[in-house]
Amino acid sequence: MEFLSLLEALRNDYMTRYEAAHQELLQSTNEVVAEVAFELSEDSTVFNRLYVVDFLESYPDGPSAVEIAAEESDYSGPGSYVFNTIAVTMFPSSWDDINIELPIPAHKIAGFEPWFDRWMDIDGVHTPSGEAYLASIHSVILQDNTVFVDFGTAPVTAFTSLLDLLADNQITSVSIFGERVRQEQ
Repeated sequence: MEFLSLLEALRNDYMTRYEAAHQELLQSTNEVVAEVAFELSEDSTVFNRLYVVDFLESYPDGPSAVEIAAEESDYSGPGSYVFNTIAVTMFPSSWDDINIELPIPAHKIAGFEPWFDRWMDIDGVHTPSGEAYLASIHSVILQDNTVFVDFGTAPVTAFTSLLDLLADNQITSVSIFGERVRQEQ
């Protein structure tokens, strides 16, 4: 499988799960809102303290965040690919559990903030018309030499534009893995 096809498959698997969960939640008697952004506390490690929950379900005693979790079958990989000028080693990953291991500290990626602002589209500025979801990433953590991204409902272009940004930063190789799979091993 070529790299872009793998990314499309990861996103499609996630969106199938996401849409099924949304339909199931809509069957409840509670109000359900998809993709609600929160600003987290000052001590949060989440980039710019912005985090998008998959769904917010209303109950009489208050709202509750609902996050869907990947199943083992949602993880694809391993494989070796080339994208742009980057050698990509892909280990089992899912669309909402992408860790990109870099040869440099993650916080040194020049141009990361504009990429983040574009794809953490909490105001829906870039949401394609007629779409039911924001088409945005849900969270990012920059930690040591790793960028963790929950790509949420963002299109594959969000992923490829991040890799293009890494190439612009002279990064020539990355390893990609799912943290949940790594923890289970």
